[in-house]
Amino acid sequence: MSKLKIVLLLFVILFAVSGCKSITETVLPPPDTSGAQPFTVMTYNVHVGTGAEALLSVQNLSQVPQIAAAMYENIIASDFPERAAAIAKSIKTYQPHLVGLQEIALIRYQNPGDFIPDNPTLAEIVVLDFLQILMDALQAEGVHYQVAAKVENLDIETPMLTDTGIDDVRLTDHDIILSRSDVDISNPMQAT
Repeated sequence: MSKLKIVLLLFVILFAVSGCKSITETVLPPPDTSGAQPFTVMTYNVHVGTGAEALLSVQNLSQVPQIAAAMYENIIASDFPERAAAIAKSIKTYQPHLVGLQEIALIRYQNPGDFIPDNPTLAEIVVLDFLQILMDALQAEGVHYQVAAKVENLDIETPMLTDTGIDDVRLTDHDIILSRSDVDISNPMQAT
């Protein structure tokens, strides 16, 4: 670069900078935090208790009832009531204003199974209601939360192999936001 171009470039930079002035005032005054409690949130993926990889990679539909049975057994073995008690203790410790929860499952059962596509008779016998179990655990800890928003992500029913034949198992998955009972909620919106 020639000396003239460098001088011109410096002149342009100085000219541009000279038009700028330092901003010393804030647009909004800082909030008064004297005695104010910070707004806190917690999020928790409670995990349904099994993965869906085996079911999603099935090559032959005749394998579905056996895979569904294994998944169901994993969900039961994951002992959500015990896990919910631990989650409730954590929520009690931190007492967040809002709690976001993922994989809040509702597991339902039907015996005997009558699975066919578009079957109007869905499994309705509740085996595990993660939301109710967690709300009961929170109550047992003496902390009070309510459902502020709830969205349904998935509702699927499949045949499952059991000792007595083929039954149906149904999983409904939700994401939920709980609010502490002293938090005012207005205009909640929920969508998948």
